[in-house]
Amino acid sequence: MPTPGGMLGRQQLSSMLGEVSRGDRAAFTRLYEATSPKLYAIVLRIVRRRDLADDLLQETYLRIWQHAGQFNPLRSSPMTWMATIARNCALDETRRAASRPTEDDAALLALPSDCTRCTTYEATEDARRLRACLERLDPERRALVVRAYCLGLTREEIARATGRPVATIKIWLRRTLLELGRHLDEEAGVVANAKLGQE
Repeated sequence: MPTPGGMLGRQQLSSMLGEVSRGDRAAFTRLYEATSPKLYAIVLRIVRRRDLADDLLQETYLRIWQHAGQFNPLRSSPMTWMATIARNCALDETRRAASRPTEDDAALLALPSDCTRCTTYEATEDARRLRACLERLDPERRALVVRAYCLGLTREEIARATGRPVATIKIWLRRTLLELGRHLDEEAGVVANAKLGQE
C-alpha cells in the first residue's frame, strides 16, 4: 500500500526526479512517500483489485527508478510523467490478463474431456459446436458465461470476482448470451449445409 504523504510542488518533484536519475535512494524514498497515494489511486481505478494494484504500484516505481533520467521538465510536469507510467503499467497488466489462460478458460478447456463420455455422436457434436462458439467470444465476456453456467457462480459472486457492479454483470451476461446464440445459429447453419452437400 502507498505510504501517506503530502504532495510536493512541481519544482520539488522535478528536483527529486533529477536526484533519482543519479541513483539517490533517499530521494527515491521521499518521492515515493509524496506521490504514491495518487499513483496508487490511478492504478486501482484501472485494475479494480487492491492486491494487484499493490504489485503494480511497485512495478510503477521500478520503472520510475529505471527511467528517471528520461524525465524532461520542459515537456511535462513530474506528476503527469509519473501518472503516465502508472497508467501504462496498469493497462499493460489488463492486456496481459486478457490474453493469458484463467481458471475460467481451464473450465472451458475441460469440456472436451466431459464430452468424450457422451454416449451419442450428436451429443459430442453439440458440445464441440458450443465450445467453438464460446471461443469466438471476447475473453472477458466468455469468462462471464463460463463462471455463470459452467462454474455455477451467482451474479453477485461474479461481480465480487471482477470488481464490476451486479447490474453491469447482468447486462453483459444477457448481451453475451444473445451473441452466443447468434454464433450457435451460424454454426448450425454451417453444419446443415455440410450435411446437404453430403447427400
